[in-house]
Amino acid sequence: MRRLIVSSVVLGCCMLWFLLSESLAEQIWWLTVLAYIPQHGLLLLPMLLLVWTAFCRDARASAINICSIGLVLFAFMGFKINLPRASNAENIRVVSYNIRGASDAARYLQSLNADVICLQESRDLEGLYDRLKKQLPTYQTANTDELTLFSKYPILETKTFRVPNSKRVWAEHILEIRGQRLRVLNVHFLTLNIQGRNAKDSMEARVSRFSGYRWEITNALLERIRQSTEPVILCGDFNTPPRGSLYKAFSSVLTDAFAVVGNGFGFSYRSDLALLRIDYVFTNLPVSNAFVPDTRASDHRPMIADLVLKP
Repeated sequence: MRRLIVSSVVLGCCMLWFLLSESLAEQIWWLTVLAYIPQHGLLLLPMLLLVWTAFCRDARASAINICSIGLVLFAFMGFKINLPRASNAENIRVVSYNIRGASDAARYLQSLNADVICLQESRDLEGLYDRLKKQLPTYQTANTDELTLFSKYPILETKTFRVPNSKRVWAEHILEIRGQRLRVLNVHFLTLNIQGRNAKDSMEARVSRFSGYRWEITNALLERIRQSTEPVILCGDFNTPPRGSLYKAFSSVLTDAFAVVGNGFGFSYRSDLALLRIDYVFTNLPVSNAFVPDTRASDHRPMIADLVLKP
């Protein structure tokens, strides 16, 4: 009986924490911090309990602990199991990649033969932009501050929007791909500034302020998406895990490509010890494939998605 009670309490606590983080992350500062750090530690207690209950041959308590582990893996850590999707239509390959100024990433991008590449942290330091163009010579390109677009197809229009209360921008491009116009948005979200380097204010003030900035850009992007008459592809480093109110805001109007066709965790940060999925391709086009390759050319791994052009 004691094993059953303890296991049930742990499951109840996991469910409560999930509901709180889903509904209040980005609204209450300390919940935001706790929700956005890696959630791997939540596995420890239910796994220990499962060993205990399995050793005692307590089937009911073991089943509850398995439910707790499943909740952490699928709900908190974003583990996905999707069946392959077959498509006879022509796909376009889209890459979202925070290269953190690493020109070596271009060699890897060449191997992907992608149609559309959205880069973040591609500031033209020490001629980085010129080196990227030389290594990807068959692409048309547009560069706005730290955001760069490479496209195999014509870039008809590029606009730059200033991120409120920040030096950063987000970029909007209109592409013509096989006779269709597509709207491609490229963004790099501010982090929550938890560490607060050179900051004199409290963590509460910093996190609350940066959450406000993040919602400002989110609302601006959502407005552009709703107004678009073209299919939309939204790429970027969102510095946001696949849960919480900000993530739900985007997934309510667009499809998270990895969520519907990806498999595994899809962790994109860090590249050397991947623990978080914070890089995304959102779209309202059908998705046939999405994955995160194991490459360490940058401190991020790229998010790659194959999208289906509607006839």
